Amino acid sequence: MSLADHDALCIRHWDFSETSQTVSLFCREAGLVRAIAKGSRRERGSFGGGVDLLSRGIAGLSIRKGRDLSTFGRWQLTTTWPCLRTDLRRNQAAFLCADVIGRLVMPHDPHKAVFDGLVEALDDWQGGGSIDATVARFLWCLLSHTGHGVRLPTPEQLCGESEFLRFSPHDGGFTGGDTLGPTWPVRVDTARALIALLAHGAEDETLAILESSCPGCTTRAARLLAAHVREVVGQELPTLPALYPEIAGAQAMATIAGWPSPTAPPRSPTGFVSTPRSTPAP
Repeated sequence: MSLADHDALCIRHWDFSETSQTVSLFCREAGLVRAIAKGSRRERGSFGGGVDLLSRGIAGLSIRKGRDLSTFGRWQLTTTWPCLRTDLRRNQAAFLCADVIGRLVMPHDPHKAVFDGLVEALDDWQGGGSIDATVARFLWCLLSHTGHGVRLPTPEQLCGESEFLRFSPHDGGFTGGDTLGPTWPVRVDTARALIALLAHGAEDETLAILESSCPGCTTRAARLLAAHVREVVGQELPTLPALYPEIAGAQAMATIAGWPSPTAPPRSPTGFVSTPRSTPAP
């Protein structure tokens, strides 16, 4: 059986037997590939003792489109990110990113920009970059390249008199008028922080300016996109509560996007409001 080499990230794996694994690989050229790696857990062989979650390597694959499992014949490890083993919150952020890739990217549908975005995010975290800013940038990349791009507010909306904007998960962005379904209140400062993060990246200087003028805005921007991803997926994400517990569960607060900091109590023009999971804001 001929095997072709693919630059790949392992985003999920299961034990198949004492010596084998079933893996979900996100390949730069081939997209998501689910495959069986027979003998991958042997100490000696073509896999170097197994394929670890969120490791990058060259995968020898015989891809079988239309079948449940392709054949995974060899693995050459190229990159690991030790911070995922030593920093709990970076580990949780990376698991969330891997989880949503598996839910929004279709099998065998290449998304080179998303692959590069995940590698960039892992590199940023390894280098000590902001967790929330990197989550926001990656989720934006993923949504944009899988047909779920988020509509940003217009300058007129940002310059309005209200402290809050309305975000419609049904319409996929900020709205200024009537819309189908519930909307979330989002602070204007949160929207401005999101625009700045996307325009300037996650440089230390940019983040310092944002946080000094509006503490907690980076976290709120990331929570907004994480909540929207959940609505796009249509179910609770098991990796979401660990990173952003404030927006997880069946009874999340509708005013989370208005929280001035990750730990402060919620505030809104009308006070505390408890709503079903389909209407929380991050």
